[in-house]
Amino acid sequence: MMVRNARIIHDEGLLDNVKTRQADFEFVTPTASADFLLTGIPVGATVTGCYAVVKDATSIPIGIVMRSRATPWTSAGQTVIVDVSTQTATTTGEMKTVASTTLAINNELRLITGTPVGSPGRLRVTLKYTID
Repeated sequence: MMVRNARIIHDEGLLDNVKTRQADFEFVTPTASADFLLTGIPVGATVTGCYAVVKDATSIPIGIVMRSRATPWTSAGQTVIVDVSTQTATTTGEMKTVASTTLAINNELRLITGTPVGSPGRLRVTLKYTID
């Protein structure tokens, strides 16, 4: 999977006194069984939503997991944030069900994809969270 654009947008929440953050990631030609680092979270946070959309394909399963920074490539002990076995990105885009809302300090978030239906051109995933 090739990264086309990966950026983190910060909204410091000046009006509501809540530190809301949003991580936007866009991938070109996502493939089956990809496991890609999204971002590290240096502070504790709470997930408030996840949105996903795919272009030029029917759908692609997506998941987000949190893993220890010490062993980011090992799935043992990971926390599932969005479950790849039940959540898919479609061409119409929609909010995904969040399995766990807790992002622990000094862990890494990883995107996992399943087998796409069709030939996806781009995959965009947006994860919203607030700093604890």
